[in-house]
Order: sequence, then structure tokens, then C-alpha cells
Amino acid sequence: MSDSGSASASQTTNGFLDTLGVNIHSGTTPGNYGNSAMVLASLRYLGITHVRTALPAENVMASTVKALGEGGLKFDFVANSDITNGGLPGLDAFVKRLAAFDAAHPDSIFAIEGLNEINIYPFNWLGDGSIAGAVSFQKALYAAVKGHADLVDIPVINLSVGYESQADYAKVGDLGRWSDFANSHPYTNTYQTPDGVMESSIGKALAASGGDPVILTETGYTTTDGHLYLGTSEQAQAKMILNNLFNAYENGSQKTYL
Repeated sequence: MSDSGSASASQTTNGFLDTLGVNIHSGTTPGNYGNSAMVLASLRYLGITHVRTALPAENVMASTVKALGEGGLKFDFVANSDITNGGLPGLDAFVKRLAAFDAAHPDSIFAIEGLNEINIYPFNWLGDGSIAGAVSFQKALYAAVKGHADLVDIPVINLSVGYESQADYAKVGDLGRWSDFANSHPYTNTYQTPDGVMESSIGKALAASGGDPVILTETGYTTTDGHLYLGTSEQAQAKMILNNLFNAYENGSQKTYL
């Protein structure tokens, strides 16, 4: 192989590896994910630095997230019902926490994300827990982040829709003006074709974020036997997750969080 060919292959490999991320629950669950040393050691073993979690108000989980920031991780911070239920003051407090975290850990915030699977998980934004309320919050979140001098350059990821519901996506409409990345959650049932499912999922997410590139903020398989059509053995999980990651990269995902 020529030197130029080797360089091209290296760039492609590094580009793929840079897309990999992991969902951690350090900002929401104080169990094993609350052990910052173990989380950091595990991620270093994998060679992954990008993670997705929440940024809570001051509590034991906030301390864990801060320790992970000191460990050099880069975060996609997801907005949740703790923020929306607080109304405009709750959003203002969230933005201030983000700015403080960014000041304490420069360049550690990769992105800020809208509400998670708005048709599954309950929330209340200014008295509205419907999809319209989630859309309204996405616009308010985008305006608040872009209106803060210390956060203006940080990308905002669109909200996500669960179960790939076309009817619910229709209610969302196109939020491209209020997002910098589309947000896709492709979960392939074991009887489906993975690439086809991923392309369909990404297509719906792109339509809800016109003109934006896409991020897969959730994807993967579980070894929970009782999870119908998703539960599988560890060996099968390992193979299918690798295929999933390559499919995501092939289909243009800028980051893919397992």
C-alpha cells in the first residue's frame, strides 16, 4: 500500500473511533455509575472519551459528574424533567450550571441535548406535557444556550422521539432552526434488518432537524433475556453492536452513543 493510502486508512479509522460514545447514568443513578474511578477506568480501557448523561443540581451525582469532567471526559448533557418542571427559572438554573461546568472544565461539553423520547417519558413545561410542550421547550433551550456568551458555540442536539413513531414525528415538525444536530435512537429488533432500520430512523430524525447532521444518542442491544426481540446473548450482542457502530458511521452519524 502506498504511503498516501496508509494515511487515508488511518484518517478513516481515527474518524470512526472518534464517533464512539457511551451512555452513562452518573447524573441520574447513584449506583455503580456513581463510582467515578471505575467509570473512568472502564472508558479508558475502551478508549472512549465521549459520554451522554444529565447534569444535575448540587448533589452526590453532581459531584460524580464533576469528577468525570476532571478525568477528561466530553459530555452530551441531556435536559430532563427536573429542568422542565421548574419552568423558566429551572431552565435558567440549568444554563447557569452548564456555564459553570464549562468554566471549571473547559471544552468538556461536546453538546447540550433536548428532552429524551418525548412520547415516552413524562415532563411538564409551563403546564404542557404534550409533544407541543416538548417542541416549545426545545425552542426555549436553544435560545437560552445560544443567548449565553459562554455557551453560544456549544451545539444543541434536537429532542428525541421513542419507538420511531411517524405520527409523533409529524407532531414535532421541523426543528432545524432550533437544533444543530438531528437526534436518532435506532434500536433494531432481532427479526429486522439493522441497516434498513437505522436508515429509516435517521431519515425521520433528519426530517425533524432540517439541514442538520445526525447523532445517534442511543443505540445497541441488551442481554436482558426478558426484553422481547432485543434481548440476546453476550456473543450475539458483541457482534451486532460492532455492526451497529459501522452502520452508523456509514450512514453519517457524527457521534454514536451505545
